[in-house]
Amino acid sequence: MNRTLLALAAAAALLLCPRPSLSQQGKADRYDVPLTDPSRPVRLRVAIVMGSIDVEAYNGNSVVVEAVAREVNRGDAPAGKDGLRRVPMGSPGLDIEEKDNVVTVETDGPVKSAIDLRIHVPAQTSVRLETVQNGEIRIAGIRGDHELSNTNGGIEARQVSGSVVAHTVNGRVLVTFAAVTPDKAMAFSSLNGDVDVTIPGGTRANLRMESMNGKLYTDFDVALREPSSKGRSGGGPYRVPLERDVSGVINGGGPELLFKTLNGNIHLRRVAPSTSSRQL
Repeated sequence: MNRTLLALAAAAALLLCPRPSLSQQGKADRYDVPLTDPSRPVRLRVAIVMGSIDVEAYNGNSVVVEAVAREVNRGDAPAGKDGLRRVPMGSPGLDIEEKDNVVTVETDGPVKSAIDLRIHVPAQTSVRLETVQNGEIRIAGIRGDHELSNTNGGIEARQVSGSVVAHTVNGRVLVTFAAVTPDKAMAFSSLNGDVDVTIPGGTRANLRMESMNGKLYTDFDVALREPSSKGRSGGGPYRVPLERDVSGVINGGGPELLFKTLNGNIHLRRVAPSTSSRQL
């Protein structure tokens, strides 16, 4: 099957109980998306406006999407003069498409409520996930190149392998690596929140770390770079510019790792070499 298109404007038939990270009310609708070639790596692209996205590795040959539509900060609708009450619309409006092992999940039409997604994928899956509000982004146990973008919510990646680029405006960025791709640059940033990243102890990298209103912490041995200086020009004073970021090298240097936040602390942690010093 070269292409699978599922228009999910109506409620699906299969009911599942959502886990706590999904909405506490409403039903979870499940969609099993077959892959063109289950033996090859998968790419998953998810873009929603409101809601959380959870992606986990599992031992399967398809992509399984569970979705719950929830009401957001509306409370109970008051009864009308005739005693009738509004019934929440519980069907998640999604489009799911598969083509050549690329699975795309997007909202379908105007967004009226948050949609919480829990997605199971084969372990060898690269993801690009985006949400704007009323939700978090969480991934676990997958291998590939990962791009994670949130606006009003946190980002969490646990025991992932490969590379990660993660950015949120309001929320924490928390990433723990099982293994890293040695030749890939990565970036982790938040405007209002801590950035906390754990990498294998043997990772070779050039570091750039910047926090305007916070502190930097690490248990790596970092060889700090001296700030660049500008000498006298035209007989003027000798100037040393004050750098807002800290640059350094770990384990002899390698691709750039960028850590940046405006209001928050930066933590760069190492995993004990005896347990997780490997690279991809």
